Amino acid sequence: MMTVIISKRRAMNVILHCTAVLLLIVTSYGAHGSSRATRLTRQVNRGCESGSSCVLLGQCPALNALLRRPTRDGLNRLRSLGCGFEKRRAKVCCPSTPETLTSRAGPSDSPPPSAASEALLPSYCGHAVSRDKIHGGTPVPLGAYPWMAVLGFTTSK
Repeated sequence: MMTVIISKRRAMNVILHCTAVLLLIVTSYGAHGSSRATRLTRQVNRGCESGSSCVLLGQCPALNALLRRPTRDGLNRLRSLGCGFEKRRAKVCCPSTPETLTSRAGPSDSPPPSAASEALLPSYCGHAVSRDKIHGGTPVPLGAYPWMAVLGFTTSK
């Protein structure tokens, strides 16, 4: 049991380190048309919004969820929160409350669609319709439209 805990900690440290290095690289080379020293100075001197403080990335409990399950949106959020560096370690504006990333599409208020009077499945079983055509089209050879999925086909053999 102890071996699993140590390996999980090691994995978390590796993830934290990789995320911090990625944040360091992105923020160091992000600005266009200015020298590296100017970009680093600008990043170090950037202030945080009220309700957050500039701390080392690994010391921000509010961003732990973003580090545990990194997503594209989560990494973009971490990049936007960068506020400087301490001995080559990335610092972020740590909010006082945990971060939650919500999806852009919220739940719908409309009820799910229902099949009015039309049956979804035929009333009979075992009847196979064999056509080598796109619905309503002309017969096509197998592989004529490689971007489409073949649900079934028959051979003459």
